[in-house]
Amino acid sequence: MTATSHDTYYDIWALRTLSDSVMNYDVWHRVSDLETPLNNYCHASVYDGIVRIHIKHIPIEHGLIEVRSAFNGAGLYKVNSTYNCKYDGGGYTCEHVPFHLCIREKNQARIFINPEFQVSSV
Repeated sequence: MTATSHDTYYDIWALRTLSDSVMNYDVWHRVSDLETPLNNYCHASVYDGIVRIHIKHIPIEHGLIEVRSAFNGAGLYKVNSTYNCKYDGGGYTCEHVPFHLCIREKNQARIFINPEFQVSSV
């Protein structure tokens, strides 16, 4: 169970939806790919088109949202769902993504964003 915030869900780096076409990629890899010297994109337009477009308000009344990965500042896990899984924050990918993949694949657990589980974004 992962959190959201009163105003917006901001942790786009950790977010992977169940859809193969919506937010199932690393946004910062995509930003980096587009901000190469060969491309003529300015940072603001790349950021707006790839990152900011996904930063959304999730109404508290919304039900649980199942995802492949999320975080947004807090996560609660059943201990048995984390068996043989570990965080590894040393890579180029958000550490929550491989951890949640392990939880889902090895332990058949599910990951949700709970709109009622809110953290302060201040």
